[in-house]
Amino acid sequence: MNRKQAFGWTLVLALALLVALANVLPEQPVQAGPLAIPTPIAAPAGGGDWIMATYLNTNTVEAGVHSSGVHCAAYTAADVQHVLDITDNQTVTCKLQFSNDDSNWSDGLNVFATKSADENAMQQFQLFGRYSRITCTLGTANEFTVTVKAKLHN
Repeated sequence: MNRKQAFGWTLVLALALLVALANVLPEQPVQAGPLAIPTPIAAPAGGGDWIMATYLNTNTVEAGVHSSGVHCAAYTAADVQHVLDITDNQTVTCKLQFSNDDSNWSDGLNVFATKSADENAMQQFQLFGRYSRITCTLGTANEFTVTVKAKLHN
């Protein structure tokens, strides 16, 4: 066998080996890249899991008051809106409280502090534990009216 023939047979064997390997190796799928850089978008308003919670509903208060516990374990935040109707020289402070047993309560942040005039405002608060509630304390015995509602969401 001369040199040309040896080279030809080597080439044939190399091609046969490549064909055999191509049949043995798994084929990798090919995916096209994005046409442009993806732009992140915010979740649509009102999307996701949420519920409305009423802590206090137009309650007329003459002494300290707290709401019933609201089951909030499935949620991480609350958009809390409060509406105050204060008469006769009163100062009011309301805060969130949290509990895992709906009996023993730990203080959270103030929803509002030492308010002495009518107000309608909304803030977002982080939720903790299994239950949440609102507790209000008064500076005097003069009555006031309060509504506290919240959208609980993730």
